[in-house]
Amino acid sequence: MPRYRDLLTRDLLVWSLVALASKAPVAMAPLAFVFFSRESPGGYTLGATLASAYVLGEVASRAA
Repeated sequence: MPRYRDLLTRDLLVWSLVALASKAPVAMAPLAFVFFSRESPGGYTLGATLASAYVLGEVASRAA
């Protein structure tokens, strides 16, 4: 009888790491907007607005 532990192969672990690493830049982009704009006149408010616009655009593009 197969067990879940049998699924833990090297190929599956490599695939999991690559899948996670490929999503990291998209997930960290809103944080980058906040850090990028914190020294500007708008500060964290501008960064939060940019981050929320980015996230809303991403959600809208995935829904379509």
